[in-house]
Amino acid sequence: MGMYTEIIFKANIKNDIPKEVDDVLRYLTCEDANSPYLTLFDDPKVPDIDHAFFKCPRWNLISRCSSCYHTPTVFRFYDGFYLFFRADLKCYDNEIDLFVDWISPYLWGDSDKCIGWKWYEEFDSPTLLFPKVESIQANKLVGTTPLPNNFLTITDN
Repeated sequence: MGMYTEIIFKANIKNDIPKEVDDVLRYLTCEDANSPYLTLFDDPKVPDIDHAFFKCPRWNLISRCSSCYHTPTVFRFYDGFYLFFRADLKCYDNEIDLFVDWISPYLWGDSDKCIGWKWYEEFDSPTLLFPKVESIQANKLVGTTPLPNNFLTITDN
């Protein structure tokens, strides 16, 4: 029997991500009842995305599990521009790090900004999560995609 790891994830998402990435995020946050990844018994079809995250047998649980060892509630939100979720799961296959690796090229913002944490149930403090810098730099995504017009932006004067 494994231990639980809590994940808090919060990040801005680029506004021009591929449809299959948007579909996965909507599925993971239950924002789309017509998701192509849902089946009758919610045993998801694996997306046709070549990444190690989707080879994990429980990739679909990254944002959908909770236990009594952390906050026994799942929170999740995705509106096409901002992704937030809080969950905890038994991280047998390094799902959290693989998720961060997969999602990093689709994030908007600075590569040194914390995007959440993972907190193993027996540790005294969490491990902060940051985007995978090489993924962001290779795709030239840092600061290239503006936030949507309806986003509040604050600038220093």
